[in-house]
Amino acid sequence: MSSEVYYRSWMDKPHLDPNTNLLTEEYVQGIGEFMRLVQQQPDAKSDPIPVDLLIEIFSRVPLKSIARFRCASKFLASILRRHDFTELFLTKSLTRPRLLFTVKTKGKLLFYSSPQPHNPDDNSSLVATSYHPTLVPDYQPTYICKPVCGLVLFQGCGRRKRPMICNPAKGKVRTLPKVPRKGINTPKGIYLGYDPIGKQFKGTLEGSFVIVWFDVRSEKFGFINKDEDMLPKPNDYDTSPSTLFNYKDKLGIHCLVEENLVLWVLEDAGNHKWSKHSYVLSPLGYHIVSRSLFVGMTSTGEIVYSWNSSVWFYNIEKNTIKRVNIQGLEELEHPTFINTFVDYVENMKFL
Repeated sequence: MSSEVYYRSWMDKPHLDPNTNLLTEEYVQGIGEFMRLVQQQPDAKSDPIPVDLLIEIFSRVPLKSIARFRCASKFLASILRRHDFTELFLTKSLTRPRLLFTVKTKGKLLFYSSPQPHNPDDNSSLVATSYHPTLVPDYQPTYICKPVCGLVLFQGCGRRKRPMICNPAKGKVRTLPKVPRKGINTPKGIYLGYDPIGKQFKGTLEGSFVIVWFDVRSEKFGFINKDEDMLPKPNDYDTSPSTLFNYKDKLGIHCLVEENLVLWVLEDAGNHKWSKHSYVLSPLGYHIVSRSLFVGMTSTGEIVYSWNSSVWFYNIEKNTIKRVNIQGLEELEHPTFINTFVDYVENMKFL
């Protein structure tokens, strides 16, 4: 039996971890052992394992294991640095989104990640593992952007005000060049976008809180008007701050009005047309939502909130809310703030 036939029959029934949708650690160890045995065969050079098959196999391997395989041989290192492999790995990662946690503690910014559950059980637990604890030493950002295709953009304070962009999974970080702000004294927000066609990351810096659309390909922008009902009323004291988020690939605005969860969705940017979705929260739901941080919406439509090491998933269709405890953060000493992000994907690309 040739190596290719053996490999393909071996891959017919891959052992996937149900939590991560990745190959299990035992299976990964089997890959390494099998490759060692194949390379020891006398006819290994005349009957090589197809590169496309190796790329397919390693696209299902956990990121931490890929780092080990890169160090195993120059042959594997050359394959795992190929452009087609990094593209396939990112494509696969998009189908297995994760939760990302950024933690400020003792003057450092730390990154943790865990699998992102779908329809989790109430009071279930997930284990968060750390990414490169010395990635951003002595850095306390004032603002952290939502990850885009595995990259995180954040704004510093003090002497290190220049924005930085990092790939937590790869342990790579870069300081962005200084850009003239043309009269903007104190920028209020930095944003990161991704052009899926040109495959480029682009950032923008804003000096006032307005809703702006920005085409990452043409780099054109325009303004979006709010609906009249979105504007605050004179006696509207029981309204939470509005937060922008991704609502099923549309622009959404999240806010609490009394005991109602209100979601505004931009249906037509050109005509400034919004739709309003209002949900009456149960007493328990309101208690949790009003005292937690709004994180965003998952690709499966669940609204996510967090506080410290707990994450709540609110199913707006079923009107149910479930708590997931995050293990692994309790080892931190005096964390000052924990940010949670949904739909994080691991990206093999270098910055």
